[in-house]
Amino acid sequence: MTEDERDAEIEERSGREDPPLFQHPPWMVGVVLIFAMISVVAGLDNPIWWLVGSPFIVVFVIYAWVRFRR
Repeated sequence: MTEDERDAEIEERSGREDPPLFQHPPWMVGVVLIFAMISVVAGLDNPIWWLVGSPFIVVFVIYAWVRFRR
């Protein structure tokens, strides 16, 4: 590939839209957010669920942060 071809390819790519904010399918993000809400609500009764659901809760917090900051 010559330098001119490479420059043309870079210019072509720069005209494209930004990639999606979240690379995962929307249904997968939705499932994680639902599990996060279930963990938060269940944690009100038994705090062990906050520990069990902490990965989902962290994803929810990051998701909300990115959505509201954008």
